[in-house]
Amino acid sequence: EPAVVHRQAQQGIEAALAAFRGEISQIPPQVSAVKVDGARAYDLAREGEDFELFPREVYIESLTLISTTPDNAEFSMTCGKGTYVRALCRDLAESLGACGYISALRRTAVGPFGQDNAISLDKLAEMIDSPAALTDVIAEILLPLETVLDDIPALAMKADETAKLRSGQILSFVSKPDYDRLVTAGLEGTDTALAVFQSRPVALVEIEGHKIKPVRVFNL
Repeated sequence: EPAVVHRQAQQGIEAALAAFRGEISQIPPQVSAVKVDGARAYDLAREGEDFELFPREVYIESLTLISTTPDNAEFSMTCGKGTYVRALCRDLAESLGACGYISALRRTAVGPFGQDNAISLDKLAEMIDSPAALTDVIAEILLPLETVLDDIPALAMKADETAKLRSGQILSFVSKPDYDRLVTAGLEGTDTALAVFQSRPVALVEIEGHKIKPVRVFNL
């Protein structure tokens, strides 16, 4: 009976999902942006090169089966950065003794941003009908930079430190007062922070011990 087979397939998928939640290990797809000896994997794959990619840990917060047909299954997933959905589909299908691929993929949210505050490219094109309108459009739809950086710890900078970061220089917080600033901000050891001057973003910085290294400088 087709209905019985379909129901059994659903049950098999549901049972297999448990192994793909939480901290899991996955090997990126051969056609991915992972670097192998300085080259992108997708370039090597397209050139027919033989190479090996190694497993990496990713986090799957939730993975739910939404619906199935005899040939397709629809899922909803919340995952951490670095997760390859194609690899998850591949591994899930293999665990069921089958083969699988992604026929459609839709990202519904990234961090604090979801579909409710998204604008399609077609809609954006309609709104920008003249250079004079561009400023008004940006003011209406473009969120401030701080919205993206809201969950990153901030480190207040002095004027001279700000100038150095903006020129790409690495700061060294070796004195006790400076190092205490890191401790107060909860930025001991290795971390990423938002350097700010007078409450305005200056740069994303990597903190390694007493060194403050700019990785993305903002010209605001």
